Amino acid sequence: MTTLLLVLFAASCGYQVFATWCSFAFARRRSAVPESGLRFSQIKPLRASEGQVMESVVEFFEATRGLPHDFYVCSGESAPEGWQDERPGITWLHLSAPQCRNGKAATLALGERYWSGDIFVISDADMTCSEDYLEAVLGEFSDPGVGVVTCLYRARRGAQTGLGSVFESLCILDFCASVLVAEKAEGVSFAMGSTMAIRRETLEQIGGFEALEPYLADDFQLGSRSVQQGWRVAIAPTVLETGLGEPSLAEALSHQYRWMVTSRVSRPGGHVAFIITQGVLWAFLLLLFDGQLGLATLGCWWALRVLAGCLQGVLVRKSQSGFCFWEKLLLPLKDVVFLAVWFLSLRGNRVRWGSRELEIGSEGRILECR
Repeated sequence: MTTLLLVLFAASCGYQVFATWCSFAFARRRSAVPESGLRFSQIKPLRASEGQVMESVVEFFEATRGLPHDFYVCSGESAPEGWQDERPGITWLHLSAPQCRNGKAATLALGERYWSGDIFVISDADMTCSEDYLEAVLGEFSDPGVGVVTCLYRARRGAQTGLGSVFESLCILDFCASVLVAEKAEGVSFAMGSTMAIRRETLEQIGGFEALEPYLADDFQLGSRSVQQGWRVAIAPTVLETGLGEPSLAEALSHQYRWMVTSRVSRPGGHVAFIITQGVLWAFLLLLFDGQLGLATLGCWWALRVLAGCLQGVLVRKSQSGFCFWEKLLLPLKDVVFLAVWFLSLRGNRVRWGSRELEIGSEGRILECR
């Protein structure tokens, strides 16, 4: 048993080394040159016109107005009074979509008829970007086999103000590393809400956003269905930032539990494989069989996680601002909490999304909404 646990521990360490190498390779990527005269639109699905979210939308608009295109806000609410008049480059679409299933997908399904161009660049409303964002995303479409482009993301600088936001930030860091590993190991078969850029032709082939309404993870379904149609999903060499707000630790855990359940029903193989990468589990089990060896492996895991986390943070951010040593010191503790969330997700099928409680079925289909 000790030998088996050591093999599993070595595999988890190997995963961290490989994830760091993938992050290094990502940091060295350069954007391709977009095709000239490319017709495209940007779309921002908006659930509520809150101050901070609206500021992020405006900041995104200002950062990307270098390339001529149409910019749409798709919302179930009307634009705040006088807001659109002050920003003539933004078209606000007030779309009353049913919210009993995936409200975001339902709103986007209504908005499709208004969008112009051959490529739609959709990003969550709380995201912000650098000025090279559009060039990086559109450049990936120079490959005719690419139907969808998505982007990594990170917590906005200075957004970690409490345990809940620190936990979310560390989860995002690990998630991005796992995406880069998946890209190298098996190819990307999903998109992320940070960016879902898709060809009009590809969107039509998968049935539009109307086909995604019954599912909780519309971003996953968009990428997966596009791959099934023979298209590839590419990761653009740019990283967006998201505001975390000020979630309590309980709210952060609830969010990660929802993500875990969605992962289990959408990608069961990847959900099971997750456990192999968790060296802290194998180190704790080794403590039961050999206390001295267990302590040694636990110390090794702590050092490796902190070092790998610091490197991955810097490489994914492509700047020294990703180096936050005190935060990375908590990565092994985050692993312990995340393991508990993973085990809980093996049984539960009910999750909270905002104020709603959803029952999730196979492939992430929403069965019931309360």
